[in-house]
Amino acid sequence: MTLKQHHAPFRVMTSALALLGLAAQSGTRAQAQQYLYVADSDGFSASSGILRYNLDGSFAPSAGQSGASFVLSDTQSMNSNLDDPEFLTLGPDGNLYVSDENGIGNQPGTALLRYNGLTGAPAPSGQPGPSGTGPEGAYFNYNQVGFPAGLTFGPDGDLYVVNDVFGDSVVDRYGLDGTFLGAFTQNLTPGHGVNLSNPLGLTFGPNGNLYVTSDSFGGGSGFIAEFDGTTGAFIKNFVAPGSGGLVSPTALTFGPDNDLYVVDAGGAGVGGVLRYDGQTGAFLNTFVAGTETGAAHPADAAFGPDGDLYLAAFSNYGISRYDSRGRFVDYFVPNDTTGTGRASGGLINPTALTFGPRAAVPEPSSWALLLVGGMALGLRLRAAKRRRAS
Repeated sequence: MTLKQHHAPFRVMTSALALLGLAAQSGTRAQAQQYLYVADSDGFSASSGILRYNLDGSFAPSAGQSGASFVLSDTQSMNSNLDDPEFLTLGPDGNLYVSDENGIGNQPGTALLRYNGLTGAPAPSGQPGPSGTGPEGAYFNYNQVGFPAGLTFGPDGDLYVVNDVFGDSVVDRYGLDGTFLGAFTQNLTPGHGVNLSNPLGLTFGPNGNLYVTSDSFGGGSGFIAEFDGTTGAFIKNFVAPGSGGLVSPTALTFGPDNDLYVVDAGGAGVGGVLRYDGQTGAFLNTFVAGTETGAAHPADAAFGPDGDLYLAAFSNYGISRYDSRGRFVDYFVPNDTTGTGRASGGLINPTALTFGPRAAVPEPSSWALLLVGGMALGLRLRAAKRRRAS
């Protein structure tokens, strides 16, 4: 074996490591290429809409729109069907899914709506809209929806939605084509075994199970229920009623540390964001007090790519940001208003927020680069082996 042949595997390994380095850099760039989407609900008003921001805080409107406008209300854009957006999430297909009260004009009732996550254009499913004749506007599902609240995608790629109907609340499941797949959980309301009150938020945990909020409507204390992520069977109250002072949870998310962060609107108080052990449900601390800047009566929260917590609050005209210790950083979306109109960031009453990838800037997957590197390594080593054999 020559010295050149002896060092060939080392050179190939070095090339593979370089590819891995590129993959890591690519993953970092892909992570940075995100948008922030915010649901802004002005109560069945033409002022409602979905707004979008770049991660430097600048506006990221859809084509032809001004400010941060991404999806206009139905009275401004007669094909959007958007009226009173409550919750929203990005799907694995890159589309934006919205639960909406949808009571405008001749569109009674509520609905699940879907929009292209890049352009904001309506992205209806193949399911019938209100007319019953076929796909319409932005309707993802209309017929099976009662009062959709929180929504999230499960590990199986299906959409899970809290159907908050008084006396008959359940978590429903839908396929990506809008097909109603049935109730995932049993009836959640008092007298039916689980006894949740006004369930709103839901999320899947690191263990694959589903977690759903229950507030103190009608008396009592808020808590978090845990359900089997495969069967939908009730397991236990993961966060005990009133733990840490929990009153009216509206949303929840698992953080980068795998602990559970619960948004508490606070009822008669000011609420805040409470932190619980992600494995036991034990109360750890008040992560963001409701008395902190921008945190009174919070509605929804999400961790950004920077690891900070972004908060939408009912009493706020902006989006506030907090560091890993719960300390106020800034208003990511400005809150510079006298209360008589929109702030300069474009918001009136933010109800929900989510982060999603910018499909306009495709980034090669780290796994794809790893696969390519592995294939190249295998081919080079095989070739080197043949040369030595000859």
